[in-house]
Amino acid sequence: MRAKPNLYSLDSAARQEVEKYAAEPGWQRITGDSAPSFLDPTLSGRTKEIVVVTAPASTSAMVVMFNLYRVDAPVRQIDHQPFVVVVHSSGASTAGHFIDHGDWKDRSTPLVIPEDFSGAVNSSGIASYYRAIPSTDSTGGTLETLPMGDRAAFERATGIVGLNPLVDRSV
Repeated sequence: MRAKPNLYSLDSAARQEVEKYAAEPGWQRITGDSAPSFLDPTLSGRTKEIVVVTAPASTSAMVVMFNLYRVDAPVRQIDHQPFVVVVHSSGASTAGHFIDHGDWKDRSTPLVIPEDFSGAVNSSGIASYYRAIPSTDSTGGTLETLPMGDRAAFERATGIVGLNPLVDRSV
């Protein structure tokens, strides 16, 4: 299935929330519990982690991508679902794009959990410390250190909506 962008309107409060992430180029991990409030609660409730990527799109604009690591329980996978917004010097755009059914490498990661594992963890008392998606040691950094799966999501998502700030246009 081809990747499909879906336009999503942003009200004034949502635009202000996006703008907070547009200050500096780079990336950071946030937990699903810290998801921006404008995300659909049914979607953010299935999101364990979000990688936020900010990159310059031009001299006066930044692209912000929220790459949701969404649990797709029926097929036992973690799927990337990016949401892209352009932030101009005058403020964030009035809409962003969710990219559904991505087709880039490393878009989905199998949930490899043995059948009896969940019950054992829940009964042990350590369930609150277990994370279904283990983070890399890094919680953020420069665009050069962006993990490959997130880089692919960013490049594909921004390409679909007509931008790709990580491509060097000087050559």
